[in-house]
Amino acid sequence: EHGIPFEQLSRHDLSTCGIEGVVDGSHLLGNPSENRQFWWLPHDCRVRNPRHIQALLAACKARRVDIIEQNAVINIHHDRGWVVTGKLGTYAASKVCLTAGAWTVQLLARLGIETGIMPVRGQMLLYKLDSKPFDCVVNEGHRYLVPRDDGHVLVGSCEEEVGFVAETTESMLSELQGWAESIYSSLVNHPVVKSWAGLRPGSFDTYPYLGSIPNMPGLSIAAGHFRHGLHWSTGTALLMRQWICEETTSIELSPFHVNRNFGTLSA
Repeated sequence: EHGIPFEQLSRHDLSTCGIEGVVDGSHLLGNPSENRQFWWLPHDCRVRNPRHIQALLAACKARRVDIIEQNAVINIHHDRGWVVTGKLGTYAASKVCLTAGAWTVQLLARLGIETGIMPVRGQMLLYKLDSKPFDCVVNEGHRYLVPRDDGHVLVGSCEEEVGFVAETTESMLSELQGWAESIYSSLVNHPVVKSWAGLRPGSFDTYPYLGSIPNMPGLSIAAGHFRHGLHWSTGTALLMRQWICEETTSIELSPFHVNRNFGTLSA
């Protein structure tokens, strides 16, 4: 439906192309007797979130963008222009773009604006192996194993609507660990070195909110990307620059309007 290249593989295909492999006598992708179907996505890639952010920060600083960290927004209001008050000071601007992820809904609430943005918790585990155990990302439904070149294997994730509670739970971590070790049994012999939780900005129809906020000139939004924030970030930046500078956008932004019809896109 999305035009993503794919190829169906048999378990034999996995072995011959080096995807399954054998490490310490343990097979990737679980018990060979299980009736699993396998699909190869040749364009699937790994992106390290912290390194992606570091690259964006470096690019911004190279363009002389001021970045003020640990400066939570306390208030935002309009007074012959937009005034944003943070912990470290007050800032005035003719144009403001809200990009606070799941917390964008709290900023909009102060302005009396409702959207379908909601926090959705995900929990993750990190194993440490002596070397990278396999080459590709393994997905099953919403769960995944991501091998890193330094031997770490990232395991995720889940979707929990628990409000603004970014904490791990023993039950979910145990569930993720059990799933990971059923997919790649050699993980049983290696330690879990880290676990954490984060909040994704979900939306009622899985579409992000992009563009202007109605009846509030100069105020824009770019939030609600759910599980796609990382790999849509650069595209979102391009679109929002075009929109804020009143240029023609690369794609039509009406499907991402703040006041879009709930029923139309849900259908």
